[in-house]
Amino acid sequence: MARSYAETMGLEFEAERLVRMGMQFIDFATRSPQLLELMYESELTSPAPDPALVEFQDQGHEALVKPVREALDGFSEEEIEVRVLALWSTIYGFASLRRKHMIQKVEPRELGRDEVTRKVVQVAVNAALGNLTS
Repeated sequence: MARSYAETMGLEFEAERLVRMGMQFIDFATRSPQLLELMYESELTSPAPDPALVEFQDQGHEALVKPVREALDGFSEEEIEVRVLALWSTIYGFASLRRKHMIQKVEPRELGRDEVTRKVVQVAVNAALGNLTS
C-alpha cells in the first residue's frame, strides 16, 4: 500500500529525529567518557542498576521508543521494543567502541568522523524503521 505524502514526511521526520538523538549520544560519549562509564559501566550498574539511575535510563528509553512507535504505527509493542533494542545496541556499541579506540583503524578514511557517525546511525535507524524511509 502506498503511503501518503503526510505519512512519508512523518516517517522522515521521525527518522531524522532518531538520527540526531543517536549522534548526540555518540557526541556525549566522546566528550564525557567518565560520565558515560559511570552511567553504564560502573558500580552503579552492577550487580543491579541503582534505582536513581534506572529512572534516567527509563526516560532515555522512552525518548527512543516514542519516535519509533510513531513511525511504526500499527506495529505490535513487542516488534517496536525489539527494534528499539537493536537501535540502542548499535548506537551504544558504536559509541563504546569508538570511545575505547577500537574501531578507528576500520573507519573509512575518506570520510570525516562526523560523517562516519551519521552514516552508522542512519543505517541503524533505517534498520529499526524497516527501511520505511528509503
